[in-house]
Amino acid sequence: MEIDKSKKIFGSKRSNSSPSRSRSRERERDAGYRPDPNRFGGGGGGSGDLSPDRRNRRPSKKKRYHVEMPGLDGPMLTLREFMERQKETLSFQKAEEIYNEYKNAWEQKQNDIFFGEHKSEEWFKEKYDPVLAAKLGGERKQQSRTLAQRFMNLLESGYYDKLSLDLDPSIIEKREDGVLSGEEEEGAARIKKNQPFVELYLKEGIDVTKAPYYGFDPNSMTLFIRTIPKNISRWDLEAALAKVPGFVSLSLSEPLKTQDYIRFGWILFDSEDKCAKAQAILVNFTIKDFLFTIVRSKSSRRPLKVVPNVSRERNETDLVLSRRLIEVLDREKGITGNPILAMSAGASGVNITKILDLQILYLRRVHSFCFYSGAEYHDERLLSAKCGPIILRLKAGAELENEPLPDIPDWHARVTELIRKRIEESAGPPRDEESEAQATISTAFDEYLRIKVLEEDQGKWPCPFCDKYFSGEAFLLKHIRNKHEVDPKVQEIRRKVHDKLMRRNYAADKNRITHTPSASSKGMLPPRRRNSRPPYQNSSNQGNRSMIQKEYRDLDDPRRNVGGAKGGQSMIDYNDL
Repeated sequence: MEIDKSKKIFGSKRSNSSPSRSRSRERERDAGYRPDPNRFGGGGGGSGDLSPDRRNRRPSKKKRYHVEMPGLDGPMLTLREFMERQKETLSFQKAEEIYNEYKNAWEQKQNDIFFGEHKSEEWFKEKYDPVLAAKLGGERKQQSRTLAQRFMNLLESGYYDKLSLDLDPSIIEKREDGVLSGEEEEGAARIKKNQPFVELYLKEGIDVTKAPYYGFDPNSMTLFIRTIPKNISRWDLEAALAKVPGFVSLSLSEPLKTQDYIRFGWILFDSEDKCAKAQAILVNFTIKDFLFTIVRSKSSRRPLKVVPNVSRERNETDLVLSRRLIEVLDREKGITGNPILAMSAGASGVNITKILDLQILYLRRVHSFCFYSGAEYHDERLLSAKCGPIILRLKAGAELENEPLPDIPDWHARVTELIRKRIEESAGPPRDEESEAQATISTAFDEYLRIKVLEEDQGKWPCPFCDKYFSGEAFLLKHIRNKHEVDPKVQEIRRKVHDKLMRRNYAADKNRITHTPSASSKGMLPPRRRNSRPPYQNSSNQGNRSMIQKEYRDLDDPRRNVGGAKGGQSMIDYNDL
């Protein structure tokens, strides 16, 4: 009987020694078949008689790896520790690729953990809560407008007539450890890495807060708050301090990660006399049962930052760039009628350097922007803490103690790039941050509700919180906002939307605080024998076996689980079922 080979024959499995398989092998030998030595990735006898074209069409076996991924809750492993956990040898390129995946997953996990731990703390909400962050942004814009008006009044009165940011080398102090202060030595001078300036001390008696430098004085008319706990907001403090005569403003530091995220604070008053009286008034200052310690601000002497080798051509370039930056920041904060922008070289005896100095000082005092480092802060006090009371210039070719100052390559290009990026960020029209925040929350709330509401019949939209029907989705959403705002379910939806927006703001912050990726100690790694091969793999089949089998562990075997498993699992007791 002739068999139709196009049909499958279903039946019992045949053994390897079945007659049909033997006949198949005989037909292959009769047809001149030879096994391909490269078929299984190993050696083997015979060269084979397959043509090169046919062998090239045969798909190559892709290497498969068995990778042991560590947990994401503990400290982040180093690349070396990550490799020590692997039972299979990986190429460096593959190991680096897999490790980067693990590193990104670990960072994402730690950000999620950190967000959950700190989202209810006041410092965190001030930075990432869309409503509170917009409120704080509006207050800072108002503060900039007040500072701009004060700066213009002083300018008109002639207070800044002696302003000059060019440093006289004769007033630099010669110290035992060298002329300059820093980390990286170059002769008698030192510079700090990745900074466009050198650091040095001025001689005793030189006050950079007075003319001609007009630097920021961190101690003038200021009280210092030693500890602000994480459950007290800046608005709690401002509401209480506003009752103290002479109170002007409050400045808070970033949270201190090593001290349970407490903050420092500085209280500014309008005169030294009122500052002294306020210190006596605030002896028992308490908010939310926390007793504050408030003392006079006393900052220690620190080196002064100086930009070396500044040529006239560079001053001309900086004049144009700083003016453009002032125009952008003034428009962003609603400042108009700035007389500095109307100044031109040659008019009334004003030269290029004087106009540049006024623009640089204006950026510091009004916008808390350090032109020579490209850094921007919330207020001038925080700017002073990072960049010093003022940054001065040394002309090109100036020397200290007969030694030339070190040249810092490309510092001007780096800072210029930072400033141009800041200008591009504010290229659009002025923004109302508080209105934008409310609109963002409303849009996100509606998007979340659209997932919950569905059209039951054509033109019928049932309310998920009552028995009413509406003719369109827009009418239903309006009804929910107007009639069910106090419903606990609606409040829960708003809370979820709020957390989602906070999480998005936190993830978008490049300078966000998170858990430190500290390397784990070797004692935290699970024990593993050195030079041990994976189970079911030996030298005879190592080249052919690419997929590593997992070791089977019988949790019911008393020999494997005497006194409980090492991993924390106890022997299974079926009496509990």
